[in-house]
Amino acid sequence: MDLSLMNTADSRDAGSWMPVLDFDWETPIGCSILVLGPDSKEAVGIMDEEEKYNQRRLAESFAGNKASKASLDNEVSVDKAIRKAVKLTKGWKDVEWDGKEFPYTEANAVLLYTKIPHIRTQVLNYYRDRANFTVPEYANWRKRFGEGPSSTLREKAETP
Repeated sequence: MDLSLMNTADSRDAGSWMPVLDFDWETPIGCSILVLGPDSKEAVGIMDEEEKYNQRRLAESFAGNKASKASLDNEVSVDKAIRKAVKLTKGWKDVEWDGKEFPYTEANAVLLYTKIPHIRTQVLNYYRDRANFTVPEYANWRKRFGEGPSSTLREKAETP
């Protein structure tokens, strides 16, 4: 296996174009979104912010501060997911809204991810899979050898 195919560092800050999929999770609908990779400097910054937030919440819970109700926690969680998807988005192509061109801006991204959670979920899932940020030859390798368990796992290694 040529491990250089798994290199995500070279393109980490450039991002990768994600085809937007229909509700069947298979059919591209004709537009795409430029998503930062998990190893990009901005994404690492987002993870640091999330970790600080989680540490603060943990400290508050140990201190006995129960400031928010479950519904408020859910709203905050949705807002955080929208903000994260917006930060991870660096552009898009062929997007329309109400039959008109819908240029990429942060405000338009907030609207898109608020009104269409399905696309927000795609962006967040796409970002999490490092394979989306490798060279095209890696995708060919995955197709050839499958995307299941690694051949180094005991049960597969022992199979004749």
